[in-house]
Amino acid sequence: SAKVVKKRPSTANSSTKTPAVSTTNTTTTPPTANVVAPSESQDKATKPTAPPGSSRPWTQITPKLSPHMLKGIADFGFTSMTPVQAATIPAFLSYKDVCVQAVTGSGKTMAFVVPILELLSSPKKQLTKHDLGAVILTPTRELAKQITAIITKFLPFLPKKLSVSQCIGGRDVQADVHGIFENGCNILVAT
Repeated sequence: SAKVVKKRPSTANSSTKTPAVSTTNTTTTPPTANVVAPSESQDKATKPTAPPGSSRPWTQITPKLSPHMLKGIADFGFTSMTPVQAATIPAFLSYKDVCVQAVTGSGKTMAFVVPILELLSSPKKQLTKHDLGAVILTPTRELAKQITAIITKFLPFLPKKLSVSQCIGGRDVQADVHGIFENGCNILVAT
């Protein structure tokens, strides 16, 4: 299958703190979402121009977010998307592969958590207790814990019961496996 890669052009303006975004069109709908959080130590020298509509409210995103997701976002206190969210969430919701490099605090975590939860809680997606729908890999335990906490805060707003589990270094692997077996795991956050 053919793939098309779109990249945002870079600018030399050092005051711009917007993300470098690359999307890939795919011809099939993937059964799961695999997301790799970028390392904070990656080169941050590239500063592309802001994507159009980067301060749009969450209600104006296309494809539309469900009312339960909008309630969860409102509970976090967010009224509009950051540039990284405006650039990536529509692509992610359209089943395109997304790769983002952006500075700390730019909204990367919500840029992949929102579409993962939106897609997995869709009425079209039927996940059982042990069906894995997403794997999120992080470089550190601290980031894995942060992502798990954000996902956990969203879960009460979803119309479906989804579960999130962590497998991180420094813990007993057998205990993690037992926890997944007992509680199920639809979203795995791991190092």
